[in-house]
Amino acid sequence: YQAENSLSYISYYANATSKNGDYPIKVNVASEQIIVGIAGSAPSGTITGMANSVVSPKYDAGGMMVWYASVYDKTRNKSAFAYGHGDASTDKSSAWKQALYILTMN
Repeated sequence: YQAENSLSYISYYANATSKNGDYPIKVNVASEQIIVGIAGSAPSGTITGMANSVVSPKYDAGGMMVWYASVYDKTRNKSAFAYGHGDASTDKSSAWKQALYILTMN
């Protein structure tokens, strides 16, 4: 996904029963059960913007999932797996911390 484009897919799941007969999803999914994707390399403004959109009444989504984020190995005190370019952990952006705050305080 680019920027906040994954937000546009919420309606495909939340309003599935209003789609044509060939649509593969046959039941509506509650918006708060839908998780949207965001790239680990997203700019700070996109990260916080997505978090604000997720909790807004317009989308009321269940959260956001980061594509490309490292896995930390606490037992060895270092990264266990990293994607490299595009990995959320390479930027060390405070925007991820702010997004978590936005998502958990709403």
